[in-house]
Amino acid sequence: MLKLLNRVVQRRIKIGCFFCTQDKINITQEQIEALKNLYENKVKLEDVKDHIKIEDVFKTREQQLSFKLMNCQSMDEIFQLYSDQLLKQFEENDSPLNTNELSLFIYFTGQLRGEAYAESIEPHTERFLQIMNACIVKSADMDPQQYNAFLWALSIFKVETGALRLNDQQEFLVQQKSDQIIDLIQPETLPSLAFALNTLLKDSSQLVLKISKSVQNNLTHIPPELLLSLTSALPLGSFTNSKLLYQHLSDSYEKELITSEQFVQVIQDYIRIQSFQNSDFLQQLLQQLLETINQNKQAILSQRIIDLIINLSQINNCDSEQLVRKLIKMLHQQSEKFNINEFVSFFLALPKIYFNISKEIHLEKTLAIMIELTKRSQVFRLNDLEQTEIIQILTACAALRLDRQDFIQLLIKQIELQYLNKDDLYCMKSVLNEEQSLVKCNKHN
Repeated sequence: MLKLLNRVVQRRIKIGCFFCTQDKINITQEQIEALKNLYENKVKLEDVKDHIKIEDVFKTREQQLSFKLMNCQSMDEIFQLYSDQLLKQFEENDSPLNTNELSLFIYFTGQLRGEAYAESIEPHTERFLQIMNACIVKSADMDPQQYNAFLWALSIFKVETGALRLNDQQEFLVQQKSDQIIDLIQPETLPSLAFALNTLLKDSSQLVLKISKSVQNNLTHIPPELLLSLTSALPLGSFTNSKLLYQHLSDSYEKELITSEQFVQVIQDYIRIQSFQNSDFLQQLLQQLLETINQNKQAILSQRIIDLIINLSQINNCDSEQLVRKLIKMLHQQSEKFNINEFVSFFLALPKIYFNISKEIHLEKTLAIMIELTKRSQVFRLNDLEQTEIIQILTACAALRLDRQDFIQLLIKQIELQYLNKDDLYCMKSVLNEEQSLVKCNKHN
């Protein structure tokens, strides 16, 4: 699979995880230039047909399919090529596609991941699942590295569409084959295998721990940023198994081999798997992040900061107040660019900061900024909020005893009682009963 073009222009061209070398294909310098232009999207396949014949360069059907699929620009083209192959098989009595060849069609859908992925693949879902099942059933015949790429593409499909759930037999076969390939595939592709298994299987913990052990024996051969796919898949309580991994990521951050954005994910994954244990090491990670923030070295996305604050609010044995103060200050600076999801999630985090982290963190300025955003934001308007989100913000206001009648009344005016479910109605009633500042608004209801 994808055994194409590597070093054909005296340099490595990476296509997914797969490589090949010039001595493995019969190719002239003129054809190299034509292929190079194709790869860099300077020309289309039809434009070079007079200069190069794919069958002359790539001798096997798998290589030919790989090259054609690499040049597909849409899901429609990928599945049209698949239909063409079936027709050729019927009309020309061509041999059926083998498992490695079939898996190519799945893999290249993952290469087209983007904002329109779910929409563009939706018409082809049935065909996608048919190919997937055929590959899983005959996965024993599949090349280990190719099988890893196949699982990666399946995980992309599940994440983007949610339209994939393996049955018991499929899960068993995936577990069996995955266990066999861990020691056979390139170390740098092991984290993506962990991510895929964690996404696809009901319980991937034992396989992921086995992958973690193998990865920690090969840390010097794996770029640090690739390790984040593994940390996100590690099961609860696995720090002892993955201690070297986290120490390596901590060292990588010191050497600026991963960004602050990526390091925040490392901290979040650590908190998730540790369940409040090993707080000394967590303090080390938090101190590293704090020092970087103090130096104003790197920006961090607002949603990532908010998520980290929420994570820290769940920790009772860790002094994270100083860091949270800095993170809040960063959010103040970024607030004008808040989208509606960031606005809502940060507002809902405020009571958690006050009650779970420290009541000494004064939130008056933060609340003033958030309230002002509802009036002057260029990104969203208050009436863009869902009814449930408005109720949640009202509940947060009540918890904080917010004395801003103007804002509270503005929120209540957005509520349409006929659209509230029972839980929202109950919350609304509780807020009005418990918060004295809302009593005057009963007339509005």
